[in-house]
Amino acid sequence: MRLRWAAAGMIAAESQYRRVKGFRQLDRLSAAISVELQRQAVLPGASCHTHHLL
Repeated sequence: MRLRWAAAGMIAAESQYRRVKGFRQLDRLSAAISVELQRQAVLPGASCHTHHLL
C-alpha cells in the first residue's frame, strides 16, 4: 500500500517538474567529458588548471 501511495505522490508531483535547460546538449557534454578524461589518462600530470601549458 505504501508503494501505491508513493507512486500516486510521484504522479501528482510530475506536473511541477521542470525540464533542465540545455538537456538536448547533454550527450555532447558527456562526449566532451569523456575526451577530457581520456586526455588526462594519457597525460597524468595534466589537470584542468595546467592544460593551457601543454
